[in-house]
Amino acid sequence: MVFVESYLPSTSTMGLVEHRQKGFHTIIYDEKGTYYTHETAKQLLNKACLHRLFTYEGRLQATRKQLNYYKKTPLLICHEELIYTFPTISPEEPGCCWIFPRHVQSHSSIKGKMVVCFKNGVKLPLNCSPHVYYKQLDRATNCITYMLKNKESSKIDS
Repeated sequence: MVFVESYLPSTSTMGLVEHRQKGFHTIIYDEKGTYYTHETAKQLLNKACLHRLFTYEGRLQATRKQLNYYKKTPLLICHEELIYTFPTISPEEPGCCWIFPRHVQSHSSIKGKMVVCFKNGVKLPLNCSPHVYYKQLDRATNCITYMLKNKESSKIDS
């Protein structure tokens, strides 16, 4: 078990799993390895947003207003770096997994539960049904597409 005091989600982050055990709160799946931290997934995601001059709550609020995703809202951390993620269950629930789709190589359903396989071969069982997983993946894709279209139309207007 590799424990880290501080971690900043970035382009190498594959997933965050809330896992409130004695000694740590979140399991971090990164291209470079798997880490454990005292920080909650929400704290990590807010830190990533703040690093880019946004807030977690502000990003969620904008997505909810523009795309009407009020529950299990995907989070666009940075459209320039294409860092976005989605929760598998309510972020308020223990065990919430945040998946960063750019790293997913494949996904499969085993006995009604989803398992994602990241590009580096790491497999992560999820706590949601295939229906929820695909819906969340679609919502996250819609968020990044919306942002990229708005960015492109801003260039044309200027």
